[in-house]
Amino acid sequence: MFALTTLALAFALQAPAPTAPTASTAPTAPTASTASTPAAPAGPSTSFVPVSDAAYKKTVVDPHKGKVVLVNFWASYCLPCLEEIPALRALAAAKKDDLRVVFVSTDEPGSIDHLQKALQKRKLELPSSFIVSNEDPEPFIRMIDDVWQGEMPYTVIYDRSGTPVKKLPGAHSAAEFDAAVVAAMALPNGKKK
Repeated sequence: MFALTTLALAFALQAPAPTAPTASTAPTAPTASTASTPAAPAGPSTSFVPVSDAAYKKTVVDPHKGKVVLVNFWASYCLPCLEEIPALRALAAAKKDDLRVVFVSTDEPGSIDHLQKALQKRKLELPSSFIVSNEDPEPFIRMIDDVWQGEMPYTVIYDRSGTPVKKLPGAHSAAEFDAAVVAAMALPNGKKK
């Protein structure tokens, strides 16, 4: 936030001082060609549902019982996170009958506008999106995995019964995600081998 404020101040100091309008610079009424021109679309939009550590399982995983669930924890400042989103979206589309892919942002709870801009810049839209609502992320991190240190990206795969069967810290390729999902789909009665 400090860097953004400093950058905005630097631009403000470099901007020329406003001048009083003259006959040649006075505002004019919109013409027919400019009055009806719609604003350019902002790009894809993603809705984020706040989720706490206490509500995580009930809100994120349980609604998809009977399907394998891949939950990807990501952050807008994490380049590898943003780079693997298209592969995860493609995997979700390819296995839509048996798989649900859910995205959980670990950015600060009040940063939804920033998240929207980061995704729009890359022309990404995330269905099934949540944002961690805990002010202190430690309880959330410990609830997901007591050895997870909070590094991003981080992915957890749940079997059809909602039990975590695979944890994938760090960035992974499309082939690695696919192999982990196929292994979870093959588990009998949703039980870990």
